Amino acid sequence: MSTRCNINIKNYNTNIWLYRHHDGYLSETGYNLACNLIHSKDAHNFLENLLSEKYEASENQPGKKIYELTSNQHGDIEYLYTFDFSNNNNWVNVYVEKLEYTESPIKKPKTILEAKCLWMDNKDPEVMSNAFKVIFEERRKRLFSQAA
Repeated sequence: MSTRCNINIKNYNTNIWLYRHHDGYLSETGYNLACNLIHSKDAHNFLENLLSEKYEASENQPGKKIYELTSNQHGDIEYLYTFDFSNNNNWVNVYVEKLEYTESPIKKPKTILEAKCLWMDNKDPEVMSNAFKVIFEERRKRLFSQAA
């Protein structure tokens, strides 16, 4: 079964929703989003980078976009990644929530990561890397488990 997720990018009065059907967990989507954010100049550049991402082409199908524009939050997601640039185009607040499914139709979000006031044009990449430490640790765990 696919691990679906939404990415919400807020910038002043603009609220953009992206959807990813596969690999929505921290070690894949979280890692990809964090790396794209680290290397982006501002909100616009971050969005451009995400929309240009493609899955690798295979012998059976061409390369397909990883992130799709959508109109709002989907009802079947497991992760919600929020990037809020509303205070300033060069500053971002980042929130990652895992949505827990229960017998009730209401999903209970659990905040996994909250990083506030990250400066996009920071010349010290360690500042961003430290903010995303949880994501990078999940990525390392996944890579080491695949190698074993």
